[in-house]
Amino acid sequence: MEAFLRTPLRFHATRLQFEDGPEGHASLSLDAEDGGPDAAVFSMTQEDPHGNEPYAGLVRLWWSDGRDGRDESVLRIASASIEPGRFELAFLDPSEDATGPYTHVDVTFDEVSPAELRGARRALAQLLAGLPPRWMGARRRTGPPVLDLVAARGNTWVVAAGEQVELRLTLTNRGGPMDGEVGFELEGAGVGFLDACTIAVGEQTASFAPTAEVPRATLRLHLDADLAIDRQITPGAPLTPSLDLAVRLVAGGTGEAWLAIRVFSVRARARRPGSYGRLLVVTSPTSEPQR
Repeated sequence: MEAFLRTPLRFHATRLQFEDGPEGHASLSLDAEDGGPDAAVFSMTQEDPHGNEPYAGLVRLWWSDGRDGRDESVLRIASASIEPGRFELAFLDPSEDATGPYTHVDVTFDEVSPAELRGARRALAQLLAGLPPRWMGARRRTGPPVLDLVAARGNTWVVAAGEQVELRLTLTNRGGPMDGEVGFELEGAGVGFLDACTIAVGEQTASFAPTAEVPRATLRLHLDADLAIDRQITPGAPLTPSLDLAVRLVAGGTGEAWLAIRVFSVRARARRPGSYGRLLVVTSPTSEPQR
């Protein structure tokens, strides 16, 4: 049974055929053309979207590894790609009846022209057109949260002495669920310019004590666990779970120095905290603050 969990149908094809016709009749086929009945083959066609079955990425499949095989299995595909010399595919719900011992397909093939490769990609895109987005069904991450801070667009840290300014940040979570106390700490020489500083999420507000050795504030927050996906290869996936923060501060004197805000789960403090900082520029009261 363990071998079934990650077993590819693997062979080298000497022929690549495809059709990207209208009305949902795309097809793609790779086979080791040796003229014998035991040639390995993988072929699939798109189910008619106007048929009786609900159309949601269904394909009709034929395959053989030269010894075992299946004809006209109807199933769904999780993902597939075709690159120069290589075709890869993963079944959404592999079963003995439909896919035998195989969970995915990894077929190399002889070199084809750029035009043929483009045509094969068009056919594959049509075959996958009914699939749910790749991220649907992805599990949520487990374990401790992985918190970080990013700046909202247009955020600048230039303040006029004696006037309150609001710095807009976003708290993100790329790890497991966050439900509890989140700690925030100020660091850097810029802390020396601060007369007052608070942090707010929605209706919750907490104050830092700028004179403390390590100015700290805590808020009780909830953030969902992130999806266990790589967003660089998963277009259209939901954004990382996040909350908008408002840091309101009043600075005194004039000058500039680095100011950073660290964030961490109080319960999982052992993890490396996220951090975001910028150069804090404190101008005279007559200067117009930039936000």
